[in-house]
Amino acid sequence: MDTRIVNSHPAAARLEKLGIRYLFKTETNAGQPQHEPVSLSNSQLTSSSVRSSQADTAEYSSEPLLDSWYRPSYTVWTYHELYEDLCCGLNTQRARLLSSIHTSMGWDACSYTYWPVTRNVSDKTIPDKDFFYSAMDRINPVYIFCFGAAAFKILLPGESFTYGKWVSGRFSIMALPSIDALMPDNRVLKNFVWRMINSLSLS
Repeated sequence: MDTRIVNSHPAAARLEKLGIRYLFKTETNAGQPQHEPVSLSNSQLTSSSVRSSQADTAEYSSEPLLDSWYRPSYTVWTYHELYEDLCCGLNTQRARLLSSIHTSMGWDACSYTYWPVTRNVSDKTIPDKDFFYSAMDRINPVYIFCFGAAAFKILLPGESFTYGKWVSGRFSIMALPSIDALMPDNRVLKNFVWRMINSLSLS
């Protein structure tokens, strides 16, 4: 039983922000992928994906650079290179682009946080889906914004990367173009991403 609100009505995000997540229930077939794709010409969501239960909560104390991001938040933003950018103090072109999006939308610091889909182990950066989802259990976001196919493949292995809304367990994932694809100034993709994110904005 998927108890998330998965329609595209503008009021859905506000209801979820107020904690009304279990008012509406939709039947799903266990183990069957759900996906609500969108296109550049049509932002209506049309279909749905389900992930099985997540691993037990993982320790994160070995990642001090993540401490400030480990907090309840309305949205979580992630991409494959995020861990690398966090190590650089988010002082990269990718991080600055996302910061400009937050500023343009007027989101405050409680509206978003970052969490990587990779982890540093023995000085090597490796994909770690369980590490990501165990943090989501604590952060409890309404939406996860996943930029790019590389990050998407970590969160939803076996699925074909398609822009739009996916459901993984109780989490709603918005699959978006990679951040590198938006640069230096891809207006078409930037406008597309803006519309998708702004449709879920708190404002």
